[in-house]
Formats: sequence, structure tokens, C-alpha cells
Amino acid sequence: MARFLEEVRTKQIDWAAHARRIDNPGVSPAMTAIVSLSWPRTVLDAVDRAGLQAFASLGLSRADFADPLSLGEVKVSLMSAVKAIAAGDQLAFEHRQALLEPFATAGFESAAAALAAPGALVAQFLTEVRDASVEDWRRYLQAVSGQPRGSRRAVFRTLELGLDPAVETAIDRAADDAYRSLRLSGDQFPGQEARFVALQTDVIAAAQVIAAGDAVRSEPRQVLLQPFADAGFEAAGEALSTG
Repeated sequence: MARFLEEVRTKQIDWAAHARRIDNPGVSPAMTAIVSLSWPRTVLDAVDRAGLQAFASLGLSRADFADPLSLGEVKVSLMSAVKAIAAGDQLAFEHRQALLEPFATAGFESAAAALAAPGALVAQFLTEVRDASVEDWRRYLQAVSGQPRGSRRAVFRTLELGLDPAVETAIDRAADDAYRSLRLSGDQFPGQEARFVALQTDVIAAAQVIAAGDAVRSEPRQVLLQPFADAGFEAAGEALSTG
């Protein structure tokens, strides 16, 4: 999100042309979807404040547009794009596309990145989490048990994701929801109860690592994602192969 806000402030954009690009039928449903998201008040306040400050820095006025109403439409577009990036995969891809594609077309690398592989991989991973069977999770826990003792603890102690805090919060919430939908319990994993206790944390960490992409070093990415790949989670395997 910080990268997007910086591009808003520094890129030389024809905002009148942007006002024409945002006139598409997918925008209204996307804005409705954003409003329906469950935002922690502190996160929503921070995102709104950052978007407003970026818009104010542009110094635009109604005189900059053939249609005076376009000023407000650009403001709403910018604010909605900030929220779309902050929400990450909690917001359906088609809604993110409707709100971010006009910025990507205008050369915003951050908007293009938000629509690119990591976001799609996170969405795929969370779908695989929801669809995984108890046997899949047993294979995952078995793969974790084969890792060098202490390797995961060392990774968690030093892990740096480089994600915007609002994005990290959104991914955390989406991954937590995916895991809770499984309704797993320790008695389903005899002999693996100790590892099962950390499974929820493992799912959330893997989603965040996939979202962070190359910002996470190869070694911690390998430690946290390889057991998922070994258990048949294709998104984890792809994240490892492209990282």
C-alpha cells in the first residue's frame, strides 16, 4: 500500500483521462464489496487517512476536469484502490481488478503487482486449505516432523515479510478464516498432537510468505512452504518454484 501511495504522489498522471477510465460497470459492485468487508476500526482509519492525504497532495480542483463531478469520482477511485490493496485476497479478484486496473493501465506498478501472481497464489492456497482433507493435513504434519529440529522456531524468530501492516492484517484474517472453516481437532491426529497445535499458525504464516514473494529469503520460504508442497498444496509448490 505504501508503494501505491508513493506512486500517487510522484507519478505524472492525466487525472482527467483516469476519470474516464474508471467509468466501468464493475466499479459499483466492487465498492459495495469493500464496504461489506469486516475492517478493524484502527486499520480502516489508517487506510482512509493515508488515502485522503495522498489525494490532498495532488492539489486537484474541479477546474482540472471537463465535468466538475469527476473530481469526486477520482477521489473515490483512489480511496477505493487503497482499500483494495489493503484488503488483498479478502476482496475477490474481479473486484480488485475493477478498482485497480485503471491505475495499472496508467503505469502504477503497485496496482499491477496487486493483480499479479502473489495475490492469485494466495487465493489458490487458501482454496486448497479449505478443500484439504484430514489425510492431507496428516501428510503435512508428517512432512513438518521430518524437518531439522529447531529450524521452524529459528525461522519464526527472524521472519521479515516486508508487507504493509494493513495488507498483512487482511491476509492474516483471510487465512485464519480458511483454517477455522476446517473445524479440525487434535483427536483427528493421533501421535501428531504436538505439531497440530501449531497448524493454524503454520497456515497463516504460509499465506503471508506466499504474498510477500521475493521479499522473504529463500531459506525461510523453503522451511515454511516445502511441507505444504510435499503434502500436495500446489500453490506452495509454485511459490517455491518461482521464488
